Amino acid sequence: MSRGFFSTYGAGTTDKVTTGINAVQDKRSYSMWINRNGLGGGSAGHVFTKPNTGTGQSENFYYANTFSAYVYNRTNSSGVLTASHRLILTGVSGLANVWLHLLLTHDQISGTATVPTLYYNAVIFNSQSFANQNNTAPNNSPFILGQSAAAGFGWDGLIAHFAVWDGIVLDQRAARMLYGGVHPMSIAPEYLVGYLPLDGIHSPEVDFYPGNPHGTLTGTRFGTLQPAQIPMYIASRIRPAEHSFMQPVAAALAARQYAVTLT
Repeated sequence: MSRGFFSTYGAGTTDKVTTGINAVQDKRSYSMWINRNGLGGGSAGHVFTKPNTGTGQSENFYYANTFSAYVYNRTNSSGVLTASHRLILTGVSGLANVWLHLLLTHDQISGTATVPTLYYNAVIFNSQSFANQNNTAPNNSPFILGQSAAAGFGWDGLIAHFAVWDGIVLDQRAARMLYGGVHPMSIAPEYLVGYLPLDGIHSPEVDFYPGNPHGTLTGTRFGTLQPAQIPMYIASRIRPAEHSFMQPVAAALAARQYAVTLT
């Protein structure tokens, strides 16, 4: 199903899932299903955040009422989130209470620039280059789903099937397959570094990537809604490495790998 956040679908304004994914990478891809109910905390509900130090953020993705659009930010060379390092997804401001699939890629080039690209329901929507861009110093702060680094900007709605790859999905087929319901573990699994189905059932929240700590829940609730494209994945319920009877399912998923070009 899905994981509910904030007052309507979740337990309250401080809801979040603290994942076991913590590294910042030059090249990365994110896939997620989201369903926005309202504006969220501070009228800027965060889908995900990578904290930096203290309450700072290395990168974040959120809905901004200021722009009536989704926004992706990443720090500049000084470790600061600025307007010149912002990708704005315009044109979908009215799509509340509707499931959207987003595939976001971030490609840092030689430590001097970065090119984020966003696929919205399998269609490339926006891409632009940020100058003077680099990663902040590595730290152990884990990615947070449904909340900002400093509580107060909670996501108001549902999130499902959050996946992270250390690489750039260049082939638009990947976006189409994910939007069509292909399991994230079937696409470039050698680059996959985190996958949380967010089915709303488990506590802690299951992360399928071997070795990753499971996600720690703060509030949240089971979401009875899920994207129509997503079937009831048996494999999304139990981590195969921990349950021997699930190993054939894991093997079947691995056998269905799709050829996708990554760099």
